[in-house]
Amino acid sequence: MRKHILAAAALAAAALTMAPTASQAIPAFARQTGSACLNCHFMSFPTLAAFGRSFKQGAFTDVGDEALVEDEGLSIPAVLNATFVVRGSIDKIKDTTKVAPNKSSWTDYAFPRDTVLLLAGRIGEHTGAFIEFDGAAANWQLMNSFDTGNVKVGLNIANTGFGWTAPIEVSSVFGQHGGMLNGKNISATEQIMGQDPTGAAGNTLGVALWAANDMFTGQVGLYAPTNASTGAVNKDAAGNTV
Repeated sequence: MRKHILAAAALAAAALTMAPTASQAIPAFARQTGSACLNCHFMSFPTLAAFGRSFKQGAFTDVGDEALVEDEGLSIPAVLNATFVVRGSIDKIKDTTKVAPNKSSWTDYAFPRDTVLLLAGRIGEHTGAFIEFDGAAANWQLMNSFDTGNVKVGLNIANTGFGWTAPIEVSSVFGQHGGMLNGKNISATEQIMGQDPTGAAGNTLGVALWAANDMFTGQVGLYAPTNASTGAVNKDAAGNTV
């Protein structure tokens, strides 16, 4: 019995030692491709490197050494590629509306701040999906990709807070990344905060036809807010919020 316990402890120690290696990154896409997260992303998340752009243009279907379950009309990974994320936060808050000696500040702790289950990757030979659950399907994308010579074309259906260009957003400077750049109208930050161009808060539901290769990316789509609430405020004649 003692030998079994020692062997189990040794295996646990080995697992802990190997866990942080780059090739064993936790996110579902990294597990499917067998690549580190920074192979797809450039400098910061969620900006994309060349491999990340190619992976999205391929509808999240590329696999590394992962085994596939295949049959007529079926081609999926042999294991479910999922990621469970738990986030906490420590916020230092200062009330600047008051003057001394009534100024106040405090620290807010929260754990978990939020919990998210991500299901992502290949669900068919030409089809991939990204689904984010935080108690409901908060963000999802269903995407197809087909080769036509040196251009990939496809259809993307999405209900997401990542912005109107999310169906085939591969740029590092626009769309879902616009919130980093101060002034872009279409970005995840402005969607979530209810500050998108229509004033609508929450997700955007859309369907888009797209075409892309190494030289260009283009899409044509139809979009509509899926949340009836808006970020608009009412003001009187003097411009005061009422």
